[in-house]
Amino acid sequence: MATSMTESVPAARRTRVWRHGARKILLWIAAGALALTSTLLVAGAAAKSRIRAQYPPTGQLVDIGGYRLHLSCQGSGGPTVILEAGGGSIGLDWSLVQPAIAQQARVCVYDRAGLGWSDASPQPRTAAAMAGELHSLLERAGVAGPYVLVGHSLGGPIIRQYALAHPSDVAGMVLVDSATEQQSARFPTPINAAMAGAPRLLRLMSLAGDAGLLALLPAIVPVSGQLPADAAAAAHALTIASGKTFRTFLAEMQASDADPTARTDSLGDIPLVVVRHGRAVAPIKGDVTPEVAREYEQVWAQMQAELAALSPRGRVVVAAESGHAIHADQPDVVIAAIREVLAAAR
Repeated sequence: MATSMTESVPAARRTRVWRHGARKILLWIAAGALALTSTLLVAGAAAKSRIRAQYPPTGQLVDIGGYRLHLSCQGSGGPTVILEAGGGSIGLDWSLVQPAIAQQARVCVYDRAGLGWSDASPQPRTAAAMAGELHSLLERAGVAGPYVLVGHSLGGPIIRQYALAHPSDVAGMVLVDSATEQQSARFPTPINAAMAGAPRLLRLMSLAGDAGLLALLPAIVPVSGQLPADAAAAAHALTIASGKTFRTFLAEMQASDADPTARTDSLGDIPLVVVRHGRAVAPIKGDVTPEVAREYEQVWAQMQAELAALSPRGRVVVAAESGHAIHADQPDVVIAAIREVLAAAR
């Protein structure tokens, strides 16, 4: 019995020593992790600040009621052309189109709220709400109509809602591979399933952007190879300088899926050109078989034809060598469509 008790005392002491040592190690690990996190956050904040200073706004910041939107116009002559970017995209996306149109008309690009150089908005990201913000922007910036509205992808529903609210301001329209209201209900199920992981990725990227990790590791976000070098560099910088681009893109996507806004039934008797992609865009993998991809392309083509039918003067143009980003893949096709509508509207 004595031997057993003698042996148990050192064992208990060793256990206490081990526990004490383990606690010290855990404290050191926690302190190291905290110090590393703090260092990364400080470095990330400095990197974000440096990037923002390197790429100041190229246009003007216009207050539309407690928050500002970035607007940049070139050229002169009417009707004024307004270029509306796709989901999560900014005015710089039109860098291959705006200078060409500026040779014959005033042409403006802007960053929707929460994107690019623009402030975030308290309004929902529905098409009608964003159309209202565009109207406030043009009114407060003194950009008078009438307008030729050009919208890519998600920009399509926005400019159609603008035309619905202010029909006398719209002289013509170009829809570039435009989204349609409640379109996911018409897509093949595997297409919607393939996009189901996007919200999680966008949330992670927004957190990384807010923490400054994207500014410290800019290669995580690829630089566009389609835009002019200066525009691509600025667009990339604005994306990695915070998490707002990914957060706003997610909000736009979610609002688009759940948007109760009624589908536009008619655009009236205005010149209208609908430009759609001619190169298949659905990736063939998993449940997205070649048959599913073909079905998707058929649905998309049908929706574009329906958009063209919104005006008796509407027609469809197919950009044979383009994917979804027609204004980058074949800018000349988009430029020609805008010039056609401008000529008809004058």
